[in-house]
Amino acid sequence: MERRITKKIDNYQVDFKNKIKDWITKNKGFSLVDEKVLGGFMRFIYDHPSLKLEKSDFQKRRRATNPIPLFERCNAIIADGGQCTRRKKESCKFCGTHCNKQPHGVINNKGKTVPQMKKVEVWVEIIKGIHYYIDANHNVYMPGDIISGSTKPRIIGKWKKNAEGVYDIPDL
Repeated sequence: MERRITKKIDNYQVDFKNKIKDWITKNKGFSLVDEKVLGGFMRFIYDHPSLKLEKSDFQKRRRATNPIPLFERCNAIIADGGQCTRRKKESCKFCGTHCNKQPHGVINNKGKTVPQMKKVEVWVEIIKGIHYYIDANHNVYMPGDIISGSTKPRIIGKWKKNAEGVYDIPDL
């Protein structure tokens, strides 16, 4: 298939170059221009490299999917008998599609231990010129763990706010 498309593009470009040449000679569009200039122009047109297609141009692009933690997944069963892979809504045990109806049933978590995880809201504060991720419980987290999306980021210290409202980490 690649060879056919490459050949088709090459034929189209050669045909286009020939049509430019025919138009110039037919309409004498360059009658005021020197023959050397016309020859140089035609050489430029014919020597122009053709479009080269690579194998990657024909490959399908893979869509990146982010895995959803088990405790955030919808609790509905889908047609193949597995658990729905969408993220559940905050106010519901199901995703937007299954919030009203669960035609194939609901996951029964009895007997299964689903690790209960809690979400902690963190924000970046600049403390002594360094960016740290901190939370409302006065924890300071390892920046690499937060950036990589670790489910259990390490706590490296506790932060305090002095009378002037400046953050400080006494442990570090």
